[in-house]
Amino acid sequence: MPEKVFVSHSREDEDLVNRIDRALKIVDYDTLVYEWEEVGDHVEDDEEIIRKMRECSACFVFPTPTVQGRSVTPAWLIAESTIARVQNTPTVVFKEEGDDYEINFPYFHALVVYNREELALEIQERMQALSQVGGESAAGAVTGGLAAAAVVGTGGAALLGGLLGAALADEEDGTAPTVRCPECNKSFAYWGTPSSFNCPHCHTPMNEDEHETAAE
Repeated sequence: MPEKVFVSHSREDEDLVNRIDRALKIVDYDTLVYEWEEVGDHVEDDEEIIRKMRECSACFVFPTPTVQGRSVTPAWLIAESTIARVQNTPTVVFKEEGDDYEINFPYFHALVVYNREELALEIQERMQALSQVGGESAAGAVTGGLAAAAVVGTGGAALLGGLLGAALADEEDGTAPTVRCPECNKSFAYWGTPSSFNCPHCHTPMNEDEHETAAE
């Protein structure tokens, strides 16, 4: 049975989610979404979210520009990422290049700054390459991919962390750098073309080279 990725998003970004879903299916992962819009603005169903999150190996959060126009979606993204924390589920915040809209995320292991037109294709190409790797080489790719999320343990969660690391990390060494915010002191993996970005928690401007932590 395929493992699952919980996708926290706005319903208006369904096309982006569908493209990522197709890319992840290459390595036998399914995406799982919960449409808060279907239950109304004032209805919370935490138990259902918790149940769905338990089925998943990771949580992908998409605070896209379309979220800004929704009255309650930002709160839902924070709620879902917080439930991921309770479930000890590795969480990745995906931030679109050039988007200056910020949400204060209290919990995440990695930040991906992406180009909307290229993200799904990049993941698909790397997933195709990863699907051809076997044995000890595959294990190395998995365990090397998400150093910032090492504390969450092993199994499916660590596998998906490595999967994402293999998909978007620097090609030279196969791992993404870990950076530390100088303001809130949060450490997280960073993948993206821009060397400058903001901390997903406190929005402090950061630079990949300046704030990369030394390898232990």
